[in-house]
Amino acid sequence: MGLEQGSYVAYCFDEAVIYFGMTVDSELQEAGQKQSKEDRRAQMARERYLDRVLNDGNEKSATKGFADPAAMFG
Repeated sequence: MGLEQGSYVAYCFDEAVIYFGMTVDSELQEAGQKQSKEDRRAQMARERYLDRVLNDGNEKSATKGFADPAAMFG
């Protein structure tokens, strides 16, 4: 990322990454616990959430793969 190790900017970036990960984990847990009666529905809810997060909400780009982290800084 080109950040100076031990700098305040690197610390903030690390905190942002941790926050993002915890938010995604929380939302995945919540999506799996919605009032779905079948495991398949819960799995589909998790997949839809991941697609929305990793593809910037664009469902058509779901076939592209993972989101490009560098796009956030461009």
